[in-house]
Amino acid sequence: MGRSGTGTHGVREGGSGGTPRCADVGKCPLISVEDGPSDRNDRRMTLDHAGAHEATYRRLMAALTAGRDEEADELLAAEFVDHNPMPGQSPGPAGFQQWMRATRAVFPDLTATVQDVVASDDRLAARVRYRGTHGGTFLGIAATGREVDFEAFHFTHFRSGRIAEWWGTADLLGVLQQIGAVVSPPDEPRQPAAPN
Repeated sequence: MGRSGTGTHGVREGGSGGTPRCADVGKCPLISVEDGPSDRNDRRMTLDHAGAHEATYRRLMAALTAGRDEEADELLAAEFVDHNPMPGQSPGPAGFQQWMRATRAVFPDLTATVQDVVASDDRLAARVRYRGTHGGTFLGIAATGREVDFEAFHFTHFRSGRIAEWWGTADLLGVLQQIGAVVSPPDEPRQPAAPN
């Protein structure tokens, strides 16, 4: 097994046969590269990419849980785009690291548990369950110390084994309700004045 400077490669997670070399996914090597088929539609190549992409995503969620935001540099492409950034978030991997730090500032003991993953040769969709304690200001609500438990959905696009694009949505209304925020609909829109 080795890295070749030319040709197309199949990607396998961890070691030979697609099985991880270590039990702690957060500390496993990201991927290893083997010479492989050049046909993009080759089923083995698609399965190998899908497994490697899932390992990358799971490693990113483990980094979020552990507060290892610097690990994003290894997992996100240099041209990374977050299609749902938080207000004021910088572009690229540095912006995603900002989001990771901001999330942990609000929920210091946050855990991210991957519930479902569907992956292909260059895409991944996942459902993750977040749990933690509200320990910082969240959407204008000061820390309450209340436990939260909510889900998020992530869609990613991979290039060269790294996450290049990210779309995410989370149940933030559910979080607000769990921390005791009163959420009310906006006031009725004003009716235009009748012409004279």
